[in-house]
Amino acid sequence: MVGSVVLTLAPDNHFLLPGNGTGVNGTKADRIVVDVEAMEAQRIMVASSMTVLVGLFQVFLPIKVVMGLLQVGFLVRYLSDPLVGGFTTAAAFHVLISQLKIVLSVPTNNHSGCFSILCVRVSYSNTHCRRTSV
Repeated sequence: MVGSVVLTLAPDNHFLLPGNGTGVNGTKADRIVVDVEAMEAQRIMVASSMTVLVGLFQVFLPIKVVMGLLQVGFLVRYLSDPLVGGFTTAAAFHVLISQLKIVLSVPTNNHSGCFSILCVRVSYSNTHCRRTSV
């Protein structure tokens, strides 16, 4: 999981630098150079941040245990069945859409922000429906 988060937040194409060099027959050729030091530093920073956040979650886990011992779970009975069903359906829909590109072997663009699931779905429908492996 850490690897996928690191590759999502610090992809290779964010660290491409233009370079110049000579081709095989002596002609000038433009090369693209990867700034490996900056890429590794960014990826280490993302992995470290994620590790700290997961550690903080583990530190605050005893608070959840104390709430369980105090039987604060009675608050759950005030959540209606349609509310819980709606959240479950939304979670299933989110997983389905996020795995669609992997199951069908279709490259899609990454989108972030509000309504990113719909952006991925529209991008998939408009550009890649004919290139599926089904």
